[in-house]
Amino acid sequence: MRIRSTLLLAACVALAGRPAAAQPPSPIDGALFAFPGSTESPPSGVSAGVASADQWLGDEPFLNPATPAGHQIMVSPTMFRVSRQDLRAANRNFEDNALFFDLAGFALALPRVPVWIYGYQPVLRFEDYVFNRGTGADPTVPPGSLAGQSDNREGRAGIAASAGWRRLRGGAALEWTRRTDRYFTREQSGAPDQGDREVNFEGDAFGYNLGLRFDSADSGAGRATVGAAVRYVPALQVNGDQVLTLLSGTSQSAVSAEREAGWEGGLSARYFFTSDFAALAAFGGRTEQEWKGFGVASGQSSMWRVAIQFHDALDPWTARIGLGQDQQDGVPEPRSGVLGLGLGWDFEGVLLDVGVVHRGIERGNAPTSYEDRIIASVWVAF
Repeated sequence: MRIRSTLLLAACVALAGRPAAAQPPSPIDGALFAFPGSTESPPSGVSAGVASADQWLGDEPFLNPATPAGHQIMVSPTMFRVSRQDLRAANRNFEDNALFFDLAGFALALPRVPVWIYGYQPVLRFEDYVFNRGTGADPTVPPGSLAGQSDNREGRAGIAASAGWRRLRGGAALEWTRRTDRYFTREQSGAPDQGDREVNFEGDAFGYNLGLRFDSADSGAGRATVGAAVRYVPALQVNGDQVLTLLSGTSQSAVSAEREAGWEGGLSARYFFTSDFAALAAFGGRTEQEWKGFGVASGQSSMWRVAIQFHDALDPWTARIGLGQDQQDGVPEPRSGVLGLGLGWDFEGVLLDVGVVHRGIERGNAPTSYEDRIIASVWVAF
């Protein structure tokens, strides 16, 4: 009897001393939200129109700092929506907020020097929905209503400089990255732990971006542009609070984690079959980044794009279309197909480019969810 008691006590001590596995703080849930994965928002209407097939060309400074000098300023407002068809199919009375408005990006080319100041938000996703849990056909699903909100924003601001030698151009940029997240759920049911759950965290750090650009000719058919860039994404220490206001009690605690450093980059190319008609292609990816303290990781990702563009020099308009696919390991939304449509118009010194991006998001065997963005860029020369 004494031996059995000793063994039982030793087992209890061993279990008590074993650290609990880290996990994202409640209410972060892969079934309700997309964390730790994310889709990427284009910084401009031009890029949206070709589904981001141009992003490493260096026409714009956001992803390739080897951007030629200019005398212009650009602002890109955006409106977007996320349609969670997986939640709609698995529950009743699903309703969501249809539209959100924000800023996709801005850029300023300093006069007389090949220097750009820019900012954009590669991660920009808001959700706001409410539903009654379950379809009513499964008696094991407890009844109740659930409301959810998520605000995910990761912005980058940078200053880029470049220099050219013959047809080759190189550039470098210093960048400041800031991340802010908020997740909220409100459960109304018969459970003793029903109520409100909220967690928020934020952090910032400095990184850099390096790029190259090659132009084969100045104009005409047969000319090509190739751009490539690699970005160091710095380690990001985030801190925030978790607030639980439940029927069983109220609590508030601090949360913290570190997203490890990583690398991202890619290659874009454009070729003019005629002086008016061009084809574009891009391929890129990102390394895995673990969220230390949350027990999850933004897995390794890859993307590809193809696009075409038509512009007659005698006309003020430009038409664009692009498509591609994104893939990321170990996240709630591992794969998405992307379609972009765009139209640009030259108002004699003021350029307006509007791009629409439609993304079909896969979540296991659930119906395909959708994300739609409209980005309008206004370029003004000075």
